[in-house]
Amino acid sequence: MTKELRHVIGQTFFVGISGKTLTPEESKFIAENNIGGVILFDRNLENPEQLYQLCQEIQKLRFKMVDQQPLFIGI
Repeated sequence: MTKELRHVIGQTFFVGISGKTLTPEESKFIAENNIGGVILFDRNLENPEQLYQLCQEIQKLRFKMVDQQPLFIGI
């Protein structure tokens, strides 16, 4: 599979994260695979301020991605 095809396919995926912040491994996986979005669950939410910071952290990953498109965030 070419790298370009891998990035196009990655855009079709949403992934969940394990906690209230992104781990370095999760950040690397999302950026390297050009993942299109992140879905958040109850385990990822603490309060409005924490949710805001997490969403900002997720959106900053786009600058490490090939097309630098904003990520979708589902809750």
